[in-house]
Amino acid sequence: MKRDLGKADEIFDVPAINFFTSGNDYFGSSGSKFRYRISHTDENIVGEVWHEDLCYEKCTVTDKKEDFPLTPDGLTNCIKWLYEKYESTYEA
Repeated sequence: MKRDLGKADEIFDVPAINFFTSGNDYFGSSGSKFRYRISHTDENIVGEVWHEDLCYEKCTVTDKKEDFPLTPDGLTNCIKWLYEKYESTYEA
Protein backbone atom coordinates (compact mmCIF):
# COMPACT_ATOMS: atom_id res chain seq x y z
CA MET A 1 0.00 0.00 0.00
CA LYS A 2 1.48 3.33 -1.10
CA ARG A 3 1.24 6.23 1.31
CA ASP A 4 0.11 9.47 -0.29
CA LEU A 5 2.22 11.97 1.59
CA GLY A 6 3.43 14.18 -1.24
CA LYS A 7 6.63 16.04 -0.41
CA ALA A 8 7.05 14.20 2.89
CA ASP A 9 7.61 10.93 0.97
CA GLU A 10 10.35 12.66 -1.04
CA ILE A 11 12.18 13.76 2.11
CA PHE A 12 11.59 10.76 4.38
CA ASP A 13 12.13 7.33 2.83
CA VAL A 14 10.52 5.49 5.74
CA PRO A 15 9.90 1.74 5.47
CA ALA A 16 6.43 0.19 5.78
CA ILE A 17 4.82 -0.69 9.12
CA ASN A 18 6.08 -4.31 9.06
CA PHE A 19 9.64 -2.97 9.47
CA PHE A 20 8.63 -1.63 12.89
CA THR A 21 6.36 -4.51 13.94
CA SER A 22 9.35 -6.79 13.24
CA GLY A 23 11.28 -5.01 15.98
CA ASN A 24 13.36 -2.51 14.01
CA ASP A 25 14.04 1.19 14.54
CA TYR A 26 14.71 3.65 11.72
CA PHE A 27 17.09 6.62 11.69
CA GLY A 28 17.46 9.36 9.12
CA SER A 29 18.51 12.91 8.42
CA SER A 30 17.80 15.69 5.99
CA GLY A 31 20.22 18.52 5.52
CA SER A 32 22.59 19.56 8.26
CA LYS A 33 20.03 20.52 10.91
CA PHE A 34 17.45 17.74 10.97
CA ARG A 35 17.93 14.26 12.43
CA TYR A 36 15.15 11.83 13.27
CA ARG A 37 14.43 8.42 14.71
CA ILE A 38 11.31 6.32 14.41
CA SER A 39 11.24 3.57 17.03
CA HIS A 40 8.52 1.43 18.55
CA THR A 41 7.12 0.06 21.77
CA ASP A 42 4.64 -2.79 22.04
CA GLU A 43 1.77 -0.44 21.17
CA ASN A 44 3.27 2.75 19.71
CA ILE A 45 5.52 4.25 17.10
CA VAL A 46 7.75 6.92 18.63
CA GLY A 47 9.00 9.80 16.49
CA GLU A 48 11.97 11.82 17.73
CA VAL A 49 13.74 14.84 16.24
CA TRP A 50 17.03 16.49 17.17
CA HIS A 51 19.11 19.21 15.59
CA GLU A 52 22.64 18.43 16.69
CA ASP A 53 25.04 17.17 14.03
CA LEU A 54 25.50 13.96 16.02
CA CYS A 55 24.18 10.42 15.92
CA TYR A 56 21.32 9.54 18.27
CA GLU A 57 23.59 7.77 20.77
CA LYS A 58 25.82 10.86 21.08
CA CYS A 59 23.02 13.42 21.05
CA THR A 60 22.43 15.09 24.41
CA VAL A 61 19.09 16.75 23.67
CA THR A 62 16.09 15.39 21.82
CA ASP A 63 14.08 18.46 20.87
CA LYS A 64 10.80 16.75 20.05
CA LYS A 65 9.17 13.41 20.79
CA GLU A 66 5.71 12.16 19.88
CA ASP A 67 3.88 8.81 20.17
CA PHE A 68 1.56 7.32 17.54
CA PRO A 69 -0.35 4.00 17.40
CA LEU A 70 1.65 1.08 15.97
CA THR A 71 -0.57 0.89 12.87
CA PRO A 72 -0.22 1.93 9.21
CA ASP A 73 -2.22 5.09 9.97
CA GLY A 74 -0.04 5.77 13.00
CA LEU A 75 3.07 5.53 10.83
CA THR A 76 1.53 7.88 8.26
CA ASN A 77 0.74 10.37 11.03
CA CYS A 78 4.29 10.05 12.36
CA ILE A 79 5.69 10.90 8.93
CA LYS A 80 3.34 13.88 8.68
CA TRP A 81 4.52 14.99 12.13
CA LEU A 82 8.15 14.66 11.03
CA TYR A 83 7.41 16.78 7.99
CA GLU A 84 5.85 19.51 10.16
CA LYS A 85 8.99 19.52 12.33
CA TYR A 86 11.17 19.57 9.20
CA GLU A 87 9.30 22.57 7.79
CA SER A 88 9.57 24.48 11.06
CA THR A 89 13.31 23.72 11.23
CA TYR A 90 14.02 25.16 7.81
CA GLU A 91 11.61 28.10 8.08
CA ALA A 92 13.64 29.47 10.98
